[in-house]
Amino acid sequence: MKQILNSLYGKVAVVFLLMLLILGIAQAFITVQTCIRFMDEAERKLNLPLAENVARDIQPYLAPEVDYEGVEQALHGMLVMHPDLRIYLVDTSGMVLSAFADSGKEQLLARIDPGPIRRFLADPGDRSLRGDDPRRPGRQKRFSAAPINYGANGAGFVYFVLGGEEFDSMLGMLLDNEAARTTMQILLLSLLGAAIFGLFALFLLNRRFKRVTHTVKEFEQGKLEGRIPLKSNDEVGQIARTFNHMADTIMENMEELKQHDHFRRELIANISHDLRTPLTSIQGFLEMILMKDDQLSEQERRRMLQTIFRNTTQLNQLITDLFELSKLDTLGAPPRKQPFSICQLAERVLERYQARAAEKKVRLTREWDNTIPPVHGDSALIEKAIANLVDNAISFTPPEGEVRLLLQRRENRVEICVKDSGCGIPEKDLPYVFERSYRVEKSRRRDCNQGAGLGLAITKKIIEAHQSSISVRSVVNQGTTFVFSLPVYNYN
Repeated sequence: MKQILNSLYGKVAVVFLLMLLILGIAQAFITVQTCIRFMDEAERKLNLPLAENVARDIQPYLAPEVDYEGVEQALHGMLVMHPDLRIYLVDTSGMVLSAFADSGKEQLLARIDPGPIRRFLADPGDRSLRGDDPRRPGRQKRFSAAPINYGANGAGFVYFVLGGEEFDSMLGMLLDNEAARTTMQILLLSLLGAAIFGLFALFLLNRRFKRVTHTVKEFEQGKLEGRIPLKSNDEVGQIARTFNHMADTIMENMEELKQHDHFRRELIANISHDLRTPLTSIQGFLEMILMKDDQLSEQERRRMLQTIFRNTTQLNQLITDLFELSKLDTLGAPPRKQPFSICQLAERVLERYQARAAEKKVRLTREWDNTIPPVHGDSALIEKAIANLVDNAISFTPPEGEVRLLLQRRENRVEICVKDSGCGIPEKDLPYVFERSYRVEKSRRRDCNQGAGLGLAITKKIIEAHQSSISVRSVVNQGTTFVFSLPVYNYN
């Protein structure tokens, strides 16, 4: 029982039943009070003319002298027909001169307040008027009154107190009445039916909440595949939909974290390999020079130093790329956008790599005209991105191949395209070419010379920092194309 009361269902059920009990008591009280007011009002309206009739009937017995026996005889028939009536003769000061009532109970008050009588005679329709009950000190009741003259020069009132002992026990009369009992039975049955239906509805609602709670607990315990079945669009259904969406998001984030962790491990492993290889080579050649310096010819010494220089350059480039990628990841230095000539920038990049392309016997060509307008962006970062693409294309293009840099306007943007006739990228690998760990791994492919390290990852970060995107198309043994665009600068 304690467990049930501590549950949501128990708490809501107790509140619901208490609410029904309070409503039932309030309804019964209102019904009884309504019946009492109805009977009170009905008696008032029925007995309003009685005071005038009685005053008219007993007036002959009041002047010139009061004949109490005659008054009693005149009232006897009325008191027999209306045993709950209590009739008093009152003077203008409120003094009770005589009382006529069939019950015979003793009168306790010798004087009543005449103010309500005067207000009643002025406005008989005033429903709020109550007068003193001589038999019950401190209690006021409905009344009726009419003016009379008594004795030689006396003036006063016939004063009716409406509602006798039977009226005072009206609640008992109502409970003994068949119609009242039927009404109360209907009320109790209605409350009982509402309680049963409400508790059943709460049970169904609580069962749905229990399913939600059960699924959430299982999710907390590691059963991440559990979802709440959706069967409605109400609040419980919205909670279920929100939880399912949250669980899916958490699962996606976990998969993404796992993937990032996998990429991080691969990146560390690949970077370690790429750092260890040139360092090992540098260390080996330096040891050989130190140990056999007097035995080496000038030509051998120069060849070793050239190898050390190339490995040092490779290490420097890899460290520079890592530093550049770290800055772009943290977004510590947002692009400093300004208008610049994309044609002049592209020309500088081609001039920088002309010697390297000639060394590899790769043709480096350009395709654009002078109508290309200035673009809006960070010229230093864009130059780095294009340089990475051109360097990557030269690295993967065999001798007698070609690398082309194309600029073309597309409405309010300028499209930058780098094409090569190199070994290409397999279709299954295209979605991963911009992943840093992927690129580092592929940079060691022996069938396509050396790769470009982290160049493509850096390029993607730069393009995304300019609210743009880069795409790649490739066919194995035919070549690869990288494309991105920048907005045309609007001087207005």
